[in-house]
Amino acid sequence: MGKNKIQMKDWVTLSDAAHYITDRTKGVTYTDADILQLGFEGKLKLSVLCVNGTDARPCNVLHKNTRNIVKPQKQEMRKVSIGNNQCLEIDRYSLERIEGILDLSMMGSERLTVYCMIQKLLGWPVIGFNCQLGCIVKDKGNLYELCAYPENISPEEEIDPTYCEKIDLPKDYMLVIRSTNLTEYVDLSSSRRTESPKSTNSLLKMIITMAIDAYGYNPDQKKSPIPAEIVENAEKLGLSIDVDTVRNWLKEAANILEQNSLK
Repeated sequence: MGKNKIQMKDWVTLSDAAHYITDRTKGVTYTDADILQLGFEGKLKLSVLCVNGTDARPCNVLHKNTRNIVKPQKQEMRKVSIGNNQCLEIDRYSLERIEGILDLSMMGSERLTVYCMIQKLLGWPVIGFNCQLGCIVKDKGNLYELCAYPENISPEEEIDPTYCEKIDLPKDYMLVIRSTNLTEYVDLSSSRRTESPKSTNSLLKMIITMAIDAYGYNPDQKKSPIPAEIVENAEKLGLSIDVDTVRNWLKEAANILEQNSLK
C-alpha cells in the first residue's frame, strides 16, 4: 500500500499497517502481532473504530502529590491509581456519547486486552486478567472510561448513570491505526536508521541532562512521575506525545549516562 493511498484514508487496519511498514523496512516482515506489540510498548498509537457509538464517563489524570487529591471531597468521583504517582479521576454521575475513531490510552483494561490478543496470535496460552478500570480512550483531547448499561436493566434504572458499568472494548469495535500515526512512526523509524550514532548519542545526552537538571529525574527510580510531567507540560504548549514514548527515550538516555560512568 503506497503512502499516497494511506494519506487519503483516516485509518487503516492492523494488516494494512503491517504491510505498509513491511514495504518500507528492508528484509523485515511485520505481522498483526507486531503492530499490536508496538502499540502495547507505546511506540505506535492504537485506536478503536466505534461506528455505533458508546456511553463513556469523562475522566482526568491527576498527580497524587497534594492532600486534596489523595482524599477527594466529592464522593461522585471514583479514583483509581495508575502508577507513576498518578491516579485517574472518573465522574460517576456524568455520561457522554462518543463515537468514531477513539485513541487507546493503554492505561485501562484495553492494555490487558491488547496483550491477550498478542498471546492469541502468537499461539501462547491466553491468561485472564482483572482490571479496576474499563477501557480508557481519548477523544478530541479528552479522556473517557467506556461504559454500558446491563442488558437486563429496567427503563427506570437506565435513568441513573451510576447503573452504567465500566466495559472493555465495545462489542462492535475494530482495532485500527490512524494514518497520520502510521506515517509518523515510519518516518521517525527511517530517520533513526539513517541517523549517525554520534548524532543519536548527542541527542540522548541532551535529553538526560535536561531531564535530571530541569525535572529532577532519577534514572534509578522504578516508577518516576517525570515522564507524565513532561507530557503534561508538552500539552500546555499544544504538543501531543505518548507517556510511554517519553519513558522509553529517558531509559535509552539513562544508558548513555551509565556507560559514561563506567569509563
